[in-house]
This record gives sequence, C-alpha cells and structure tokens, in this order.
Amino acid sequence: MQLLILLKVRAIQFSNQFFNLLRSYIKSSFPSELQKPKIEAAGYDHFAKAANKNWDETKVMLTAGQHFIDNNTPELTLGGMPPTFAPEYALADTAFSDLYLIFTDAEQDQQEATDVKIIANNAIYAKLLKMFEDAQIIYEHDASKRERFIFAQLKKMITNKGGRTTIPIDTVIIEGKVTNLNTGFPIQNASINTTHDGSTETFSAISDIDGNYELIVSGLPTSSTGTLFVNAEALDFDPASLPLDYETGKAFKLVFQLNELVPPPPPPVP
Repeated sequence: MQLLILLKVRAIQFSNQFFNLLRSYIKSSFPSELQKPKIEAAGYDHFAKAANKNWDETKVMLTAGQHFIDNNTPELTLGGMPPTFAPEYALADTAFSDLYLIFTDAEQDQQEATDVKIIANNAIYAKLLKMFEDAQIIYEHDASKRERFIFAQLKKMITNKGGRTTIPIDTVIIEGKVTNLNTGFPIQNASINTTHDGSTETFSAISDIDGNYELIVSGLPTSSTGTLFVNAEALDFDPASLPLDYETGKAFKLVFQLNELVPPPPPPVP
C-alpha cells in the first residue's frame, strides 16, 4: 500500500507538470484579456486540490485540459505548443486513470486489513493497561519506577519532540507565504515551483487560503549545499523568482510578494 501511495503522489505531480505546461501554452497563444477564462476552462479551478494529491480533482483537471486541447489545437499550436504535447497529455491522462483504478481497489483491500489491525491493537492496548496496573502495585513504594508505567508518560517518552520527522539528506523543505505586494493580503492558489541541476522534474506546491505553502525538493546531492531559484506565479499577478541558498536535510522560509497586474483599458468605442 505504501508503494501505491508513493505512485499516487508521483502520478499527481506528473499530471500537474503537464497542466503547468498547458497553462504556459495558453498564455503564449491568447491575448491577456482572454488568458484567465481560457486557463479556467482548461481546468484551473481543480488545480489547487489536484496539487494537494486529490485523485478525483486531478482526474477532472486532466479531462478538462484534454477537452481544451481538442477544441483549441490550432491556436495553441500557433502559440508554440509542440505537436508531441497533445498525444503526451493524452497518455498521461490514460496512465493516471489506470493507476487510479489500481489504487481504489487497493484501498478497499486496505480497509479490510485495517479492521483486523484495529481488533489486534485493541487487544494489545488492554494487555498494556493490565501490565501498568500490575506495575503500580509492584512499585508501590518506588515512585521513580512507578512513574514509568503511566500511559501518558510512556507516550511522552516515545513521541518525536521536534514535531517533524527528520528531513532526508537529499531533500530541502521550503516553507513560506505568498502575498499581494500592494495590499499585503494573502494570495490563494499561487503556484510555487523550482527545479535543480541534475533533474528534469519540476517540484511544485500551491498556497492555501492564508497564502501559506510547503515545497518539498528531493533528489539533490546528499549532504550538499547550493542555490535554488524558486518561482511563484498566480493569476492576475506578475510572476516572481527568488534565489535560495540551501543545505540539504534542512527547512527554509521564503516569502513572495507579487505585484498585481493592472487590467488593460477597454478598447475605444468606434
């Protein structure tokens, strides 16, 4: 099941990369006043949830994008979309759908196994509490040892106090916020992305309703330092790019302030 979860994450990341490419072709194919409705027609309303690893939203986004390509191929081609993109997009849609079926079947099997585990865990918990009760009697006159056999104390001993699992030595975590430069208000659904030397993969994240995001970049040289160029973009805002000097195995903060685009004046009335 863990392998399927990993495949799910990778498939959604792959699908989001295709949508980001499609969005760039739309921007180069249509005038500025048409870009927003065209991008929305291609499935942008589902992009944020898809980027947050939602199967269903990813499937809807891919389907909307495919319809958009089918209905706007001449314009997209003139705007720079290569002839290979449409069939590659269709293959990505099919591959995602096939994996989706496998995953949903596995989820059903996993639920059945989970029910068995719950029963076993309840039995272990009951035995543990009985052992604690016996220990309270055995160590009645030894407070330091008796304290070790209290469930809350045991949980405290084994809980990771850091609040986050150790970051792998080939990974960097970038956390931050995206806001409007002029108003200071948070920007939701902004796309934050980066690539690094030695990888063709685009690592991306989407800002939440408060403008916050978490971007995980993996596959870097182990125990290394370097510079990443992190990009942020959102509809109706100028894109921005910031450098980040990183050291693998650590987390960093990066705040973006995007400049809101001024809509073009309406055409003169003849």
